[in-house]
Amino acid sequence: MVLPHLSNETLTTWWIGINDTGDTTGNTTITNFTAFWEEEMTSYFKAVELAYSNGLKNHLFINVPPGYRAPASIGNSKAPLLKAHTDLYNMVLAEHVAAFAANHTGAAVLSFNANTWFNTILDNAAEYGFTDITGFCTCADPKGFFWYNSGHPTEKVHQLLAEAIKVQLLNE
Repeated sequence: MVLPHLSNETLTTWWIGINDTGDTTGNTTITNFTAFWEEEMTSYFKAVELAYSNGLKNHLFINVPPGYRAPASIGNSKAPLLKAHTDLYNMVLAEHVAAFAANHTGAAVLSFNANTWFNTILDNAAEYGFTDITGFCTCADPKGFFWYNSGHPTEKVHQLLAEAIKVQLLNE
């Protein structure tokens, strides 16, 4: 069932893959990650097709941010593997988004590069008011911290991210 919606005023936003990429670093049964991500995208885009066939014509796809820069990954021997899995996932996602756009010319298909955005903020943390990008603070006021816990950003990061997405949407 799809909730009632005005198709010209509804933006379907897809942000999937963060846990998928993170959970793969310990999986030794997958021998071909390109094939694995292709299979995952087939399932992912079945859901996108279902949304499209139910009148949802405006889609925003957000790729996977650099979880390998989160406190849980810093100094972890699996961080390079997580980066490789994230980069490959994002590449396969971009290919599927492009194919969806090419095959659905009546759809508005947009992308937001969360990976690049997170890296920009982390690389220029002081400019955004962050004084700690490697630790975390699960406290009422994590002022200065980028990370709320070992893998999730603070509310301030989410506010900055929402604003960046809004600016991009208004400019496209």
